[in-house]
Amino acid sequence: MLKLGSLSDVGMVRETNQDAFCALLSPNAPLAADALLAVADGMGGHAAGDVASRLAIQTLVASLGKAAQPDQPGDYRDRLKQAVIDSNSKVFEAASQPEYRGMGTTMTAAVIIGSSAAIAQVGDSRAYLLRNGGFQQITRDHSWVQEQVSAGAITQEQAKTHPRRNVLTRAVGTAANVEVDAGVIELEDGDRLLLCSDGLHGLVSDEEMGKMILEQEPQEACTNLVALANERGGNDNSTVVVAVIESTDPDSDANKKDPDRLHRTTLEMPGSKHKRSGRRKLLLVLTSIVWVPLWLIGKLIAAPFKKRN
Repeated sequence: MLKLGSLSDVGMVRETNQDAFCALLSPNAPLAADALLAVADGMGGHAAGDVASRLAIQTLVASLGKAAQPDQPGDYRDRLKQAVIDSNSKVFEAASQPEYRGMGTTMTAAVIIGSSAAIAQVGDSRAYLLRNGGFQQITRDHSWVQEQVSAGAITQEQAKTHPRRNVLTRAVGTAANVEVDAGVIELEDGDRLLLCSDGLHGLVSDEEMGKMILEQEPQEACTNLVALANERGGNDNSTVVVAVIESTDPDSDANKKDPDRLHRTTLEMPGSKHKRSGRRKLLLVLTSIVWVPLWLIGKLIAAPFKKRN
């Protein structure tokens, strides 16, 4: 039985949300899988970034929906890898339009089937696994700083604040062909998977993410993780998907308790509808235009009384 949580937020600085994600549960997941999870972080200008991430997620889902039914876990890996390659082709084709030139996106995706999960990776969004209290990154960033860390030129701590930390060495849609990292991991009851964009893992530590998804329900953890990133500046869009594998046995009692849960599904491609000019901008306007002048007026009124005292 799987439980999912997911959330994408524009953050405190950006005007639009260029992240997109999907969190699909059976029977809505393609390939007759138990779940399809994916996070894409778009890049390429004010409008193009959200186009790239949405198009990549849409193509991923559509491609997997047309793929032949796999027989082995390795087949799911191959299907997922091909779907990311298809996404690359679609985004690269769209980028030939002048207004979208140079756009691209990261892509981290997982197909969960029974006791296995196929993982595909391009860019610096990430997938993590929490098991028996241990929390570790199971994807490798395709970034300049990660290459420097691997070469021993800089430390992991230095990479977190390096001025070139956002420079990617691979992305979906920036070239005609893309190299996709793909593999299969075996799951155990109680495992927790977390997929996120760099807007989250750049501001929230691995220890904090692991602790939160261990102690909280998936949706609560997603909400609180995004809130924590925003409290620390929210300088980028942040997206997170959390999956809890309660049981890998489809005939277990846990999977019979809430059958409707398997029909829940989320496919969100926020794009420009999540603009900071909405709720957050309104709050800023109210604070600066209304409350600050009122506070000053109050100070002026109170001043004579203070002098008398």
